[in-house]
Amino acid sequence: MDRIAGGAGPVPRSAGAAQQLRKRTLTNLHNAHPQWLADTHEVLDAAVATAYGWDAGIGEEEALGALLEMNRKAILRREP
Repeated sequence: MDRIAGGAGPVPRSAGAAQQLRKRTLTNLHNAHPQWLADTHEVLDAAVATAYGWDAGIGEEEALGALLEMNRKAILRREP
């Protein structure tokens, strides 16, 4: 598959390739639940948790609560 000048994206080599390319959307990828994507999300979640100084296995609700608390403290620091 070639690329359009300027990096605008792939240029399909045939009508069949064009049809396949139209099916490659983030929504379709997410809905397919490929294992490699789940694994990548897990690695990314752990990296973000580590960056915030949290345990890599932090749950979604706990992370959201921590972010909310961080935001609340930031707002209080800005108020006169």
